[in-house]
Amino acid sequence: ESFKVVDHLLRSNGYTNPRTFKDTIVRTGTKGTKNSVNLKLPYLSEKVSYEIGRCIQRHNLPIKVIFTPGKKLRSIFCSSRPYDRPECNTTDCRICERLEVGCCVIKCVVYCITCKLCNEEYIGETGRTVRERLSEHLRYASNPTCKSYTDEALAAHYRTNHVNSGPDLTFRILRTEPNIIRRKILESFYINTWKPSINGRDECISVKRFLVT
Repeated sequence: ESFKVVDHLLRSNGYTNPRTFKDTIVRTGTKGTKNSVNLKLPYLSEKVSYEIGRCIQRHNLPIKVIFTPGKKLRSIFCSSRPYDRPECNTTDCRICERLEVGCCVIKCVVYCITCKLCNEEYIGETGRTVRERLSEHLRYASNPTCKSYTDEALAAHYRTNHVNSGPDLTFRILRTEPNIIRRKILESFYINTWKPSINGRDECISVKRFLVT
């Protein structure tokens, strides 16, 4: 009787064969292959999972598919601390004092660096914290003749234009974007539109591939 109730609930939610649902997910793809690789995909429906499994088996691909549950509405719309904002707890933080708005613990941003000695700009993006990435830029500008930094844009700028001058930089967060492809597109857009002079020529060419012309 309990199985009947469970089957009824599963069928009412779109599962055509409830008893084999678990088996379908676990056995999808090539099983027991030594060189097989795991492929994680979001679970959409039993039918989609079945068709993916059939395709993999038909072509004898060395893939084991693991279906993961999607985000629940509760996790998307609810938060136990919705009004919290990221805060830097470092006293006299050298990154925060150079930021026009925001703080250094924010992640996934497109940013602009302005050299106050000449007002020329550099645009970049990072998935790490602002502190981590901009600290690197400060280090490049502080040690422009270091061999390890030869190809870094800020090092080249200070090595060419501000010999024997310490870095005088301000930082601005242009956009926050967690998706790396969208973030790259935004970076490309700003570089193509603003044409920052500190960005290297090769760098400008490489990021433009994310723009559709």
